[in-house]
Amino acid sequence: MTKEANERRSLDDATPAQWDAASQAAREDAALEGEEAPIALRFPTMLRKMWSGIEVQNWLDEQGPLYARPAPAYPAEMTPALQEVLSLMLWNTGPIAHVLRTGGAEIRPKAEDEQAHVLHWLIQLALRHDEAWRSRAVAKLNEIKAGTAIPQ
Repeated sequence: MTKEANERRSLDDATPAQWDAASQAAREDAALEGEEAPIALRFPTMLRKMWSGIEVQNWLDEQGPLYARPAPAYPAEMTPALQEVLSLMLWNTGPIAHVLRTGGAEIRPKAEDEQAHVLHWLIQLALRHDEAWRSRAVAKLNEIKAGTAIPQ
């Protein structure tokens, strides 16, 4: 029997608390890997025998969206990626904001609003992708530029 089959079988016979812990662990694993893969939503066998259809649906609704990814926690210590993002100056963030605005982002045309929007976006990338934040940002900006370029 495969490891996955063993885990599935053990969850079928698990208590609600054990199932909830396993479900939360799966969400955290997906978040750590930066994935937006669907989380296996399995209703425990023991409760199938005890709950009505309405109770089952309520339980499923309480589990939240299948693609839920917890927000990355802001670290207590400064990471090199965050240091780099937070060190960006107004003259660095302005051109990035212009590209994001071209791609559809709603950013007011004030320097402080542009900087705030760009820093917010880049901080999220730094928290999710650490040192790879820059390559992710450049790829997205290039994608926007390519999609909005006027063919000649």
